[in-house]
Amino acid sequence: MTDGPIHHVFSVLSIFLGAPRRLLSVPTLHTGSSRSNKWGERSARRPVAKRMPIEEWSTMPPNSPIQIRKRPARWDDAAITRIEWGDINMVLKVTGNRVNLLTGTRTLNLVPYEDSIHSYPLAFDPPLIEHAVGNHNGFAHHWEKLNYAFALPNPDEFPNLSTLTDDDKAVLRRFITVCRQLAGYSAINNDSGINIKSSNGKPEIELKFPTPEAFGGTALAFRQLHSQEESASFDRVKSRLMKAIKLLPESERDAGKSIVVQWAKARGKLMNRLLQSMVCEMAARPVPPGQNIVMSYGNVNPQKLILTFNYGGTIHFSHEKEKLSALLENERNAAYYKHAVLLAITNLSHLYFGFAVLAEAAMGSSADV
Repeated sequence: MTDGPIHHVFSVLSIFLGAPRRLLSVPTLHTGSSRSNKWGERSARRPVAKRMPIEEWSTMPPNSPIQIRKRPARWDDAAITRIEWGDINMVLKVTGNRVNLLTGTRTLNLVPYEDSIHSYPLAFDPPLIEHAVGNHNGFAHHWEKLNYAFALPNPDEFPNLSTLTDDDKAVLRRFITVCRQLAGYSAINNDSGINIKSSNGKPEIELKFPTPEAFGGTALAFRQLHSQEESASFDRVKSRLMKAIKLLPESERDAGKSIVVQWAKARGKLMNRLLQSMVCEMAARPVPPGQNIVMSYGNVNPQKLILTFNYGGTIHFSHEKEKLSALLENERNAAYYKHAVLLAITNLSHLYFGFAVLAEAAMGSSADV
């Protein structure tokens, strides 16, 4: 039995965009001093892991270094931990925890807390999955999270709106067409993600990300669905549907209106917080009053990040270029924000796929897309 401190084994933490992958053993690392970055967020020179016990969230101050002694009782029953490294912020669920008394090492098996909900029941088949490509397209994986967070009604059961004009239908058809095309794009379907690993005690990060061509094409198609400046975007489709609903007899308005409002509210939330952050907060134990615990990707605003990438060089090289350059100035933050923007686009895209099915149901037999 060793008389020294217990060290934590750091192998690989994989966070994937597509279907979930088996996670390897992941550690807690001894940390260096922390600092504040130019964005006002707390950063650390090496990953900081925060242990949160079974009965309560940790009361340790943010970014405090943790020195783990031999067989510490506070880690024996650990259920939740948090990793901070640069701007990277992730809350992880402890699924395995063992100590090797001969080597003095503790091995923690961890999964991102937002992924601990899987497999979660689906309320309906993932919209537009028939246009997906590959065996690991992640459609069901994303819709399990969307169903967990929002419990949206089946879009295929939306009532037919006889009051839609030909001009309305033209806008809806264009939205549906772009959604179907985007559903087959490689950036939406292929595995993407980040790996955090250690070699000889030195933490490293690897990013699996679409090619510039694939990401740029996805950003352009997504913009047609997302930007209120586009003539067949989500906002335009929603407005056409609401206008048609108002023309129905009063007794028939409430059902359709409430469904459209539900989808619009979910979209609004996805513009302000990553789906992964919302699910993490819902699945994890409540944070006690007075404690400021940042959930996974809690420092990411999806809408702002999408605009920063779009106008920082992906689509336009304009007013966001300095901000994007600062976000990508080091390898770990670059990997984090690239993965986060792809999550933001993918989360919203899947919601738009569902809204496309809703729009098609609204047109009924006249859809003809």
